[in-house]
Amino acid sequence: MEKMEVYKRTIDYIVSKTLIHKECIFDYQDSPYRKEFDSSFQFYFKELITQSEFYEIKPFLLYFKNDTRVNASAFTNNGFNIISINMGTVVKLINRFKLKTDLLTETGNDDFCSFEKLLDMPINELVYQTAIRFTFYHELGHIIQKSDLLNEKMHERVLTLVENPFENHVYEIDADRFSSLCIGTHLIQYYLRVFKGCYTAENMEKLIIITCSSTLFYLLSFNTNRKEIYFEENSHPHPVIRITNIVFDIMGYCLQSMASRGFSLMLDKQTIIDKTLFFSNSIAKKKYSEDIIENYVLIIKEKTPDIIDYMEKINDAIENDDSLSSFKWNVLAKKIGINTI
Repeated sequence: MEKMEVYKRTIDYIVSKTLIHKECIFDYQDSPYRKEFDSSFQFYFKELITQSEFYEIKPFLLYFKNDTRVNASAFTNNGFNIISINMGTVVKLINRFKLKTDLLTETGNDDFCSFEKLLDMPINELVYQTAIRFTFYHELGHIIQKSDLLNEKMHERVLTLVENPFENHVYEIDADRFSSLCIGTHLIQYYLRVFKGCYTAENMEKLIIITCSSTLFYLLSFNTNRKEIYFEENSHPHPVIRITNIVFDIMGYCLQSMASRGFSLMLDKQTIIDKTLFFSNSIAKKKYSEDIIENYVLIIKEKTPDIIDYMEKINDAIENDDSLSSFKWNVLAKKIGINTI
Protein backbone atom coordinates (compact mmCIF):
# COMPACT_ATOMS: atom_id res chain seq x y z
CA MET A 1 0.00 0.00 0.00
CA GLU A 2 1.35 3.45 -0.93
CA LYS A 3 2.22 5.75 1.96
CA MET A 4 -0.34 8.36 0.93
CA GLU A 5 -3.01 5.67 0.83
CA VAL A 6 -2.35 4.91 4.51
CA TYR A 7 -2.98 8.52 5.44
CA LYS A 8 -6.14 8.70 3.30
CA ARG A 9 -7.50 5.63 5.04
CA THR A 10 -6.58 7.21 8.36
CA ILE A 11 -8.63 10.29 7.47
CA ASP A 12 -11.66 8.16 6.58
CA TYR A 13 -11.30 6.18 9.79
CA ILE A 14 -11.06 9.32 11.95
CA VAL A 15 -14.17 10.80 10.35
CA SER A 16 -16.12 7.56 10.83
CA LYS A 17 -15.06 6.93 14.44
CA THR A 18 -14.84 10.41 16.00
CA LEU A 19 -16.57 13.78 16.01
CA ILE A 20 -13.78 15.33 13.93
CA HIS A 21 -15.05 16.69 10.61
CA LYS A 22 -13.24 15.85 7.38
CA GLU A 23 -12.69 19.51 6.49
CA CYS A 24 -10.68 19.89 9.69
CA ILE A 25 -8.14 17.32 8.50
CA PHE A 26 -5.40 18.37 6.09
CA ASP A 27 -5.12 16.14 3.03
CA TYR A 28 -1.57 16.72 1.82
CA GLN A 29 -1.97 14.80 -1.45
CA ASP A 30 -1.76 17.98 -3.56
CA SER A 31 0.63 19.86 -1.30
CA PRO A 32 4.03 20.85 -2.73
CA TYR A 33 5.38 19.45 0.55
CA ARG A 34 3.68 16.08 0.16
CA LYS A 35 6.96 14.18 0.57
CA GLU A 36 7.76 15.95 3.84
CA PHE A 37 4.26 15.41 5.24
CA ASP A 38 4.40 11.76 4.24
CA SER A 39 7.77 11.28 5.89
CA SER A 40 6.61 12.93 9.13
CA PHE A 41 3.37 10.96 9.23
CA GLN A 42 5.18 7.65 8.74
CA PHE A 43 7.68 8.48 11.48
CA TYR A 44 4.99 9.63 13.92
CA PHE A 45 2.76 6.64 13.25
CA LYS A 46 5.59 4.16 13.70
CA GLU A 47 6.57 5.82 16.97
CA LEU A 48 2.97 5.72 18.21
CA ILE A 49 2.81 1.99 17.54
CA THR A 50 6.04 1.44 19.49
CA GLN A 51 5.19 3.80 22.35
CA SER A 52 1.64 2.45 22.67
CA GLU A 53 3.08 -0.92 23.64
CA PHE A 54 5.13 0.71 26.40
CA TYR A 55 2.58 3.14 27.82
CA GLU A 56 -0.83 1.59 27.12
CA ILE A 57 -2.23 4.49 25.11
CA LYS A 58 -4.32 2.51 22.64
CA PRO A 59 -6.50 3.25 20.79
CA PHE A 60 -4.68 6.21 19.24
CA LEU A 61 -5.13 8.39 16.18
CA LEU A 62 -2.92 10.93 14.42
CA TYR A 63 -3.59 13.57 11.79
CA PHE A 64 -2.51 16.93 10.41
CA LYS A 65 -5.01 19.67 11.16
CA ASN A 66 -6.13 21.93 8.34
CA ASP A 67 -4.84 25.06 10.06
CA THR A 68 -2.03 27.35 8.87
CA ARG A 69 -1.06 28.49 12.37
CA VAL A 70 1.85 27.00 14.31
CA ASN A 71 0.25 24.71 16.87
CA ALA A 72 -0.35 21.12 17.91
CA SER A 73 -2.63 19.42 20.40
CA ALA A 74 -3.32 16.23 22.31
CA PHE A 75 -6.84 15.23 23.29
CA THR A 76 -9.35 12.43 23.65
CA ASN A 77 -12.39 11.99 21.43
CA ASN A 78 -14.87 9.13 21.52
CA GLY A 79 -12.42 6.94 23.44
CA PHE A 80 -9.42 7.62 21.18
CA ASN A 81 -6.14 9.26 22.23
CA ILE A 82 -5.45 11.75 19.47
CA ILE A 83 -2.46 13.83 18.41
CA SER A 84 -3.14 16.65 15.97
CA ILE A 85 -0.38 18.73 14.42
CA ASN A 86 -1.27 21.84 12.43
CA MET A 87 -0.15 21.69 8.82
CA GLY A 88 1.12 25.25 9.39
CA THR A 89 3.65 23.93 11.89
CA VAL A 90 5.13 21.57 9.32
CA VAL A 91 5.14 24.18 6.54
CA LYS A 92 6.81 26.79 8.71
CA LEU A 93 9.56 24.40 9.82
CA ILE A 94 10.12 23.25 6.23
CA ASN A 95 10.57 26.82 5.03
CA ARG A 96 12.53 27.95 8.06
CA PHE A 97 15.02 25.08 8.15
CA LYS A 98 14.66 22.22 5.66
CA LEU A 99 14.76 24.49 2.60
CA LYS A 100 17.36 26.79 4.17
CA THR A 101 20.36 25.16 2.53
CA ASP A 102 22.51 28.22 3.25
CA LEU A 103 21.65 28.17 6.97
CA LEU A 104 25.30 28.40 8.08
CA THR A 105 26.67 30.55 5.26
CA GLU A 106 28.37 33.74 6.49
CA THR A 107 27.24 33.20 10.08
CA GLY A 108 30.71 32.80 11.55
CA ASN A 109 30.20 29.08 12.14
CA ASP A 110 33.00 27.76 9.94
CA ASP A 111 33.74 24.97 12.43
CA PHE A 112 30.18 23.69 12.01
CA CYS A 113 30.53 23.86 8.22
CA SER A 114 33.52 21.53 8.56
CA PHE A 115 31.60 19.36 11.04
CA GLU A 116 28.71 19.06 8.59
CA LYS A 117 30.97 17.11 6.21
CA LEU A 118 31.17 14.33 8.81
CA LEU A 119 27.38 13.94 8.94
CA ASP A 120 25.05 12.00 6.68
CA MET A 121 22.71 14.98 6.26
CA PRO A 122 23.01 18.79 6.16
CA ILE A 123 22.74 20.61 9.49
CA ASN A 124 19.62 22.49 8.36
CA GLU A 125 17.94 19.10 7.81
CA LEU A 126 19.04 17.94 11.24
CA VAL A 127 17.60 21.09 12.84
CA TYR A 128 14.33 20.57 10.93
CA GLN A 129 14.00 16.94 12.00
CA THR A 130 14.68 17.75 15.63
CA ALA A 131 12.13 20.57 15.76
CA ILE A 132 9.37 18.59 14.06
CA ARG A 133 9.99 15.56 16.25
CA PHE A 134 10.09 17.61 19.44
CA THR A 135 6.57 18.84 18.65
CA PHE A 136 5.27 15.29 18.26
CA TYR A 137 6.96 13.89 21.36
CA HIS A 138 5.66 16.78 23.47
CA GLU A 139 2.07 15.93 22.49
CA LEU A 140 2.79 12.24 23.04
CA GLY A 141 3.91 13.15 26.56
CA HIS A 142 0.47 14.66 27.17
CA ILE A 143 -1.24 11.49 25.93
CA ILE A 144 0.89 9.39 28.28
CA GLN A 145 -0.05 11.63 31.22
CA LYS A 146 -3.69 10.62 30.74
CA SER A 147 -4.77 13.86 32.41
CA ASP A 148 -8.39 14.97 32.60
CA LEU A 149 -7.20 18.03 30.67
CA LEU A 150 -7.10 15.86 27.55
CA ASN A 151 -10.88 16.09 27.51
CA GLU A 152 -10.48 19.81 26.78
CA LYS A 153 -7.49 19.56 24.36
CA MET A 154 -3.98 20.48 25.40
CA HIS A 155 -2.74 22.95 22.81
CA GLU A 156 0.78 24.18 22.23
CA ARG A 157 -0.64 27.68 21.82
CA VAL A 158 -0.81 29.61 25.10
CA LEU A 159 -4.27 30.30 26.48
CA THR A 160 -4.48 33.37 28.66
CA LEU A 161 -7.07 32.19 31.18
CA VAL A 162 -6.90 28.84 32.98
CA GLU A 163 -8.24 27.77 36.33
CA ASN A 164 -4.98 26.41 37.73
CA PRO A 165 -1.92 27.81 35.91
CA PHE A 166 0.66 26.00 38.07
CA GLU A 167 -0.94 22.61 37.44
CA ASN A 168 -0.92 23.33 33.71
CA HIS A 169 2.72 24.37 33.89
CA VAL A 170 3.65 21.09 35.58
CA TYR A 171 2.00 19.13 32.76
CA GLU A 172 3.73 21.25 30.11
CA ILE A 173 7.21 21.02 31.63
CA ASP A 174 6.71 17.28 32.10
CA ALA A 175 5.72 16.88 28.42
CA ASP A 176 8.78 18.94 27.47
CA ARG A 177 10.92 16.64 29.60
CA PHE A 178 9.48 13.52 27.97
CA SER A 179 10.15 15.04 24.55
CA SER A 180 13.70 15.98 25.58
CA LEU A 181 14.35 12.38 26.66
CA CYS A 182 13.11 11.07 23.30
CA ILE A 183 15.16 13.63 21.38
CA GLY A 184 18.19 12.84 23.51
CA THR A 185 17.76 9.16 22.73
CA HIS A 186 17.68 9.89 18.98
CA LEU A 187 20.77 12.08 19.36
CA ILE A 188 22.72 9.31 21.07
CA GLN A 189 21.63 6.75 18.46
CA TYR A 190 22.65 9.11 15.67
CA TYR A 191 26.02 9.85 17.31
CA LEU A 192 26.83 6.15 17.76
CA ARG A 193 25.82 5.35 14.18
CA VAL A 194 27.57 8.23 12.38
CA PHE A 195 30.77 8.48 14.41
CA LYS A 196 31.74 4.82 14.67
CA GLY A 197 35.24 4.68 16.08
CA CYS A 198 35.44 8.45 16.46
CA TYR A 199 33.51 9.17 19.64
CA THR A 200 35.03 12.51 20.58
CA ALA A 201 33.84 15.15 23.01
CA GLU A 202 33.92 17.73 20.21
CA ASN A 203 31.56 15.73 18.00
CA MET A 204 29.13 15.14 20.85
CA GLU A 205 29.28 18.81 21.87
CA LYS A 206 28.40 19.98 18.37
CA LEU A 207 25.45 17.59 18.07
CA ILE A 208 24.07 18.78 21.42
CA ILE A 209 24.47 22.41 20.29
CA ILE A 210 22.60 21.76 17.04
CA THR A 211 19.84 19.86 18.83
CA CYS A 212 19.33 22.44 21.58
CA SER A 213 19.40 25.27 19.04
CA SER A 214 16.51 23.72 17.13
CA THR A 215 14.31 23.78 20.24
CA LEU A 216 15.42 27.35 20.94
CA PHE A 217 14.28 28.47 17.49
CA TYR A 218 11.04 26.53 17.66
CA LEU A 219 9.81 27.69 21.07
CA LEU A 220 11.01 31.25 20.65
CA SER A 221 8.87 31.52 17.53
CA PHE A 222 5.70 31.57 19.66
CA ASN A 223 4.07 34.92 20.31
CA THR A 224 4.38 34.42 24.07
CA ASN A 225 8.11 34.95 23.72
CA ARG A 226 7.27 38.60 23.16
CA LYS A 227 5.50 38.81 26.53
CA GLU A 228 7.37 39.91 29.62
CA ILE A 229 8.41 36.89 31.62
CA TYR A 230 5.66 35.54 33.85
CA PHE A 231 5.38 32.64 36.25
CA GLU A 232 2.06 31.37 37.61
CA GLU A 233 0.02 32.75 34.72
CA ASN A 234 -1.39 31.40 31.44
CA SER A 235 -1.70 27.77 30.45
CA HIS A 236 1.97 27.36 29.45
CA PRO A 237 5.16 28.49 31.18
CA HIS A 238 6.96 31.36 29.48
CA PRO A 239 9.19 30.05 26.63
CA VAL A 240 12.30 31.19 28.49
CA ILE A 241 11.46 28.84 31.36
CA ARG A 242 10.60 25.98 29.01
CA ILE A 243 13.75 26.36 26.92
CA THR A 244 16.01 26.52 29.97
CA ASN A 245 14.56 23.24 31.24
CA ILE A 246 14.75 21.60 27.81
CA VAL A 247 18.40 22.51 27.21
CA PHE A 248 19.44 21.16 30.60
CA ASP A 249 17.36 17.99 30.13
CA ILE A 250 18.74 17.18 26.67
CA MET A 251 22.30 17.98 27.67
CA GLY A 252 22.09 16.12 30.98
CA TYR A 253 20.57 13.01 29.42
CA CYS A 254 23.16 12.82 26.63
CA LEU A 255 26.13 13.18 28.96
CA GLN A 256 24.68 10.63 31.39
CA SER A 257 23.88 8.22 28.58
CA MET A 258 27.39 8.33 27.15
CA ALA A 259 28.93 7.93 30.60
CA SER A 260 26.81 4.81 31.18
CA ARG A 261 28.26 3.38 27.95
CA GLY A 262 31.77 3.86 29.27
CA PHE A 263 32.60 7.01 27.29
CA SER A 264 34.17 9.60 29.54
CA LEU A 265 33.58 12.73 27.47
CA MET A 266 34.93 15.79 29.23
CA LEU A 267 32.22 18.32 28.45
CA ASP A 268 31.37 21.45 30.40
CA LYS A 269 27.66 22.27 30.61
CA GLN A 270 28.13 26.03 30.79
CA THR A 271 30.43 25.98 27.77
CA ILE A 272 27.80 24.05 25.79
CA ILE A 273 25.11 26.56 26.79
CA ASP A 274 27.30 29.52 25.80
CA LYS A 275 28.15 27.93 22.44
CA THR A 276 24.50 27.04 21.83
CA LEU A 277 23.48 30.65 22.36
CA PHE A 278 26.25 31.92 20.06
CA PHE A 279 25.37 29.39 17.35
CA SER A 280 21.65 30.20 17.55
CA ASN A 281 22.10 33.96 17.73
CA SER A 282 24.50 34.08 14.78
CA ILE A 283 21.94 32.28 12.61
CA ALA A 284 18.96 34.29 13.88
CA LYS A 285 20.68 37.62 13.21
CA LYS A 286 22.14 36.74 9.81
CA LYS A 287 19.42 34.56 8.29
CA TYR A 288 16.23 35.88 9.87
CA SER A 289 17.14 39.39 11.06
CA GLU A 290 15.77 38.47 14.49
CA ASP A 291 16.98 39.28 17.97
CA ILE A 292 15.02 36.49 19.69
CA ILE A 293 18.14 34.86 21.14
CA GLU A 294 19.51 38.14 22.47
CA ASN A 295 16.16 38.82 24.16
CA TYR A 296 16.26 35.35 25.70
CA VAL A 297 19.74 35.98 27.11
CA LEU A 298 18.68 39.34 28.55
CA ILE A 299 15.71 37.79 30.36
CA ILE A 300 17.90 35.00 31.73
CA LYS A 301 20.41 37.51 33.09
CA GLU A 302 17.76 39.70 34.70
CA LYS A 303 15.54 36.97 36.13
CA THR A 304 17.88 34.08 36.94
CA PRO A 305 16.98 33.81 40.68
CA ASP A 306 13.23 33.90 39.95
CA ILE A 307 13.57 31.38 37.12
CA ILE A 308 15.60 28.99 39.29
CA ASP A 309 13.07 29.24 42.13
CA TYR A 310 10.16 28.52 39.81
CA MET A 311 11.95 25.65 38.07
CA GLU A 312 12.70 24.08 41.45
CA LYS A 313 9.05 24.40 42.45
CA ILE A 314 7.91 22.73 39.23
CA ASN A 315 10.57 20.00 39.43
CA ASP A 316 9.52 19.23 43.01
CA ALA A 317 5.95 18.77 41.79
CA ILE A 318 7.08 16.51 38.93
CA GLU A 319 9.55 14.35 40.82
CA ASN A 320 7.21 11.94 42.60
CA ASP A 321 4.03 12.20 40.54
CA ASP A 322 3.58 8.75 39.05
CA SER A 323 0.93 9.99 36.60
CA LEU A 324 3.42 12.08 34.64
CA SER A 325 5.17 11.01 31.46
CA SER A 326 8.73 11.52 32.71
CA PHE A 327 8.00 9.36 35.77
CA LYS A 328 6.63 6.63 33.49
CA TRP A 329 9.72 6.98 31.26
CA ASN A 330 11.95 6.35 34.28
CA VAL A 331 9.95 3.29 35.34
CA LEU A 332 10.23 1.84 31.83
CA ALA A 333 13.89 2.82 31.51
CA LYS A 334 14.78 0.86 34.64
CA LYS A 335 12.95 -2.20 33.30
CA ILE A 336 14.68 -2.24 29.92
CA GLY A 337 18.05 -0.95 31.07
CA ILE A 338 18.29 2.52 29.53
CA ASN A 339 19.07 5.83 31.18
CA THR A 340 16.67 7.61 33.50
CA ILE A 341 16.66 11.32 34.27
